[in-house]
Amino acid sequence: MWPSGTKPVNFRALYREAATLGLLGLGYPEALGGTPASFALRNAVSVTMSRYGGSGGVLASLFSHNIGLPPVLRHGLPELQQEVVPPVLRGEQIAALAITEPGGGSDVASLRTTAQRWSGVGHQRRKGLHYLRAKR
Repeated sequence: MWPSGTKPVNFRALYREAATLGLLGLGYPEALGGTPASFALRNAVSVTMSRYGGSGGVLASLFSHNIGLPPVLRHGLPELQQEVVPPVLRGEQIAALAITEPGGGSDVASLRTTAQRWSGVGHQRRKGLHYLRAKR
């Protein structure tokens, strides 16, 4: 229950507003809708928002794309980048990264599951992509 006189945050509206202000695109390629920015500038914005934003949880949620998009930018084909990145930077979609395994929690340094190309029995291929299976 929300405290008297308050109401829940409309996160979708918050994402759109942050995108309109250019905050979501800081440090991302201009070709994908971002605004190239140095680490120092991005850090200054983060510090300022942390100091005056009022909620670490809201900021963590709002900037979850900073952990979700780097793997797409580093490893994704240009077509995938064009499909995924621009709508996130426009505030239309939300990107994040979720990693866990039984008993692992969110400690990514201690994950033991690995992925390997699988071409054995039951191998599937769709739209030119190989599916990977996890192996412990």
